[in-house]
Amino acid sequence: MYQQCNRLEYDMQMVEDRPVVEIKTADNDQSIVERARGGLAKVSKGEGLVEEGWLEYGAALNEGRERFPDDDKNFGNWKKEILLSQLDQVKPYPKDEEAAMWAAGNPDEYRSTKKAHPNVRTIRGLHAKWKKPAPKQPKPKMDKDDQRKVRKLQAVIDDPSADPNTVEACKRKLDGYKTAHGEKAVEDFIERAKEDEEEYELIDMEPFIEEALDIIFDTRYDVKWRKAQVQDWLEKAFDGDDNGIIAEVNFLKENKNDWT
Repeated sequence: MYQQCNRLEYDMQMVEDRPVVEIKTADNDQSIVERARGGLAKVSKGEGLVEEGWLEYGAALNEGRERFPDDDKNFGNWKKEILLSQLDQVKPYPKDEEAAMWAAGNPDEYRSTKKAHPNVRTIRGLHAKWKKPAPKQPKPKMDKDDQRKVRKLQAVIDDPSADPNTVEACKRKLDGYKTAHGEKAVEDFIERAKEDEEEYELIDMEPFIEEALDIIFDTRYDVKWRKAQVQDWLEKAFDGDDNGIIAEVNFLKENKNDWT
């Protein structure tokens, strides 16, 4: 049995081992009523006593609530017939009572919420902040390197001739991208990439490429202009991926003698 104290912090040295004494219900009710009345008096008085008053009122309500565990109906009846009927003050709003009970019964949560929201001045406001779930952080968007890797992974997964173990490994890696960037975002990107490939395949591009090559390699045109066209093609082909361009240049350097 613990000794109730009307302070914001409970002093554990005040807890003593002593025989449990059965308290008469009527006397205990009156004790709760007096402490609730005292807490609301501080709330009404203001002058820096509001917080302490709500905590005292909440502690009184919590003690009454302990009599009716998991029994909202009887607790409501007790509060109405025993507690509120004897209060001289204006009856508190239910949301204020709920907040006071939370603050008095959960001091650690109350203090941490108060610290996290220093501009909130009321216990009711702090309780609302505590109940409100933290906003979900948006998943980071895939950059071009992520997109390229996702397309390669999906290409292996879709390849009927691919090794089954390799396919399973690619699926696990692709699941990692879905976790990091959101399943819908990854699947939408894969769908758009496939649609782009299908549209590209519908057109026979070879004649257009040959015609463009004839123009670019025609020595009658300025060499700087022709180099600019090649540069533009490379940028579009690699989609701005510098690493891909560097790898392609290194490949050309290493294998240039194969073409002489």
